[in-house]
Amino acid sequence: MDTLITLEANSKDQLNRLIDAKLKEGYLLKGGIQAGENANFIQIMVLPNNIDPEFTLGGAVKLVVVAVIYISVLYFYL
Repeated sequence: MDTLITLEANSKDQLNRLIDAKLKEGYLLKGGIQAGENANFIQIMVLPNNIDPEFTLGGAVKLVVVAVIYISVLYFYL
């Protein structure tokens, strides 16, 4: 399960400093900056518990190309 935190600040500059600190800790932004009550700025951030690699079309094409090269090298070597 992901860990959500809410950052609150009186100005955008202060909020940006808080966001930078949390980004260095591995948190990711969730949505944009929102205006809260009393003219506060709010940003929701999430710390994912696992980041899984995605299997994309580009990854599949690279895998096929590498497999073809590997098989052809083995064929000519043997």
